[in-house]
Amino acid sequence: MIIDIHPLRPCEHERAYILVHLMKPEVDLARWRAYLASIDRYGRGRGTTVASLGKDCLVALYTWATQPSLDHENVFSVDNFIAAGALDPEPLFEKMIEEMDRQAQRLGCGAMQVSLPSVFTGKKQQRLLVDCFLAQGYAVADQKLRRVRAQVGPLIAARESAPGNKVPGALR
Repeated sequence: MIIDIHPLRPCEHERAYILVHLMKPEVDLARWRAYLASIDRYGRGRGTTVASLGKDCLVALYTWATQPSLDHENVFSVDNFIAAGALDPEPLFEKMIEEMDRQAQRLGCGAMQVSLPSVFTGKKQQRLLVDCFLAQGYAVADQKLRRVRAQVGPLIAARESAPGNKVPGALR
């Protein structure tokens, strides 16, 4: 299986959305486009990386950002790890983890942290993903708590400014 891992290209935005929607059905296309626009505004410290099998078959993606850290100077932080469609996911997971390491090194990050989805395509696949990370030297560390606030900020503004988009519940 030939796996091509590369930064998300503009011509792949809609195909990548299909993966996002499989894992996060509450995210509509307008929200995905606004998210990608926000990455473009912030530049080099953020991005989306995708994996494809062949020319047009996107099977995985992750979003990433660098952030300062007291302990490690900079941390390469991965979120939204999404994979679907690979019959044998282990080589895909391994290649994506290797690419994360290369990206972190290129960006001068002293550590990496990964948030994995709580819902994956299956418990067996989720366990396999965790095992791949552990085999690459990752360890379960710290605890991350999350509280979801009302949708406010630049993401909403970007969505509202897109033609034909109305954001339910947005402040006006």
